[in-house]
Amino acid sequence: MMVCGAHNWIAGSFSAACRAEMFADDPNLLIAGTLASQGQFTQVEGGWLLSGRWQFCSGVDHSPWLLIGAMRAKDSRGGPGSLHLMLPRDQVAVDDTWHTLGMRGSGSKDVVLKDVFVPQHRAEATGKLFSGRSPHAQDHVNSGLYRVPVLCSLSAQLAASVLGMAREMLSLFIEKTAVRPDIYSGEGSGAKARRGTMQRRVAEASAEINAAELLLGRNCDLFDAITEAQEPVDEEAQALMRWQSAYAVELCRRAVERLYAGAGAHAAYNDSPLQQYYRDVMMASHHAAVDMDGAAELQGMSLLGVEP
Repeated sequence: MMVCGAHNWIAGSFSAACRAEMFADDPNLLIAGTLASQGQFTQVEGGWLLSGRWQFCSGVDHSPWLLIGAMRAKDSRGGPGSLHLMLPRDQVAVDDTWHTLGMRGSGSKDVVLKDVFVPQHRAEATGKLFSGRSPHAQDHVNSGLYRVPVLCSLSAQLAASVLGMAREMLSLFIEKTAVRPDIYSGEGSGAKARRGTMQRRVAEASAEINAAELLLGRNCDLFDAITEAQEPVDEEAQALMRWQSAYAVELCRRAVERLYAGAGAHAAYNDSPLQQYYRDVMMASHHAAVDMDGAAELQGMSLLGVEP
């Protein structure tokens, strides 16, 4: 749901003709897709031909429209280095490769295309689109909403989902631990909660989750400022926003890892909600939008004044 919602927001930076075609029959549709530019396009009269395989096409089973990125083929007669395009789902072949540790409900399967035509009005140059510089943003009264760079927004939205899962896991962990016995010592209900080591485990996880929420709150404040200013965002601000989202996810990952380690054997069952939260947070933390190493490098270079 989060990923599809992010794609709907990006659609606001596509042409009015594209939006009208997509939303005419269902203004409430959610757009599936994958933002990484994986396949290739070739320029032809009136648009582009797409071919290739795209991994991680989230929500593909649930939406009639897809948003995907593609690189210019070497033999293309022209076009930018990268495009993002909207196309109907019935133009792609879906390959069910999504058998994963977590986030299984996203259904992020592969899609395969072979010489699929996409008209020009359903494509935007990736550079302008991702940097918040699409000219179509001006179509909206609240055009400032579309000035937020795509990766800054996507990373924050993903981090917010991870934060929600981590909070729910903490709440459930506390609920179960409060009445959990110690079966080997024979101590009854609440025995585990009386252990100082367990108390520290909960305290540290709670602090990490609270810190993550504060970092995301700072990003939301920056988004509000960008929306109000209605101006493009510089690289320093982009590095900061992506870092704050990535580190918020890292803090939640640490908290969830710590909680799961103390959750006991019953959390190992597949139907355990604690295991589900653990798997989903671990999986989400591997998303490229919140890559810890990449975001840290960008922020470190920004702080130290090192040129990319």
